[in-house]
Amino acid sequence: MDSINRTFIGVRVPAELLPVIDQALLLLKRKPGILDMRWNQPSEFLLNFVTLGELSIATISRLTDVIQQVASEESAFELTLDKFSGVPNMIQPRFAVLQLGGPGTEACTRIANKLDLATKAITPPREGRPFQPHMIMGRLKTESEQMRVSLGRALKFPEHEPFATWQITEVELLISTASTSGVGYKAVETFELRGS
Repeated sequence: MDSINRTFIGVRVPAELLPVIDQALLLLKRKPGILDMRWNQPSEFLLNFVTLGELSIATISRLTDVIQQVASEESAFELTLDKFSGVPNMIQPRFAVLQLGGPGTEACTRIANKLDLATKAITPPREGRPFQPHMIMGRLKTESEQMRVSLGRALKFPEHEPFATWQITEVELLISTASTSGVGYKAVETFELRGS
């Protein structure tokens, strides 16, 4: 029987950005209202273009050609690590996310949509939520209205400059991994953005 892997198309955060994100998270963690959160480890930081679901090795191998096609049509782009936000909304969020923006936002969204469309015929059906460029930083451990409202208040920061810029030059076909140090992602294959 073929093994099943939780599979994604995305980009892992490069090591040089981890200290910047850590410093930004310290600002957030010190705010009142940040209670009972499960914070993601750096190995879990991911710009996720598409969650493909649980796939067999055979299905994963069929994805490489369609991902390569999209990557060959698109160029590298730059994002900014803008600000913290909440998902599904800022009033009663369940997740704390780092919102991404900057000059490459349109390219990022276009690539995510193209990858989603290109892989649909090969993968199981999935939810059709609109793509928003962000990375999940943490989630509430306990679901209650009071906790969600407190998190929403804590996520509100005064206007500030972006924390950093991030040059995206490739996309990765990833499977999730688990170890004693936590959850992470392993690249099955990397695809350079080679468009002109």
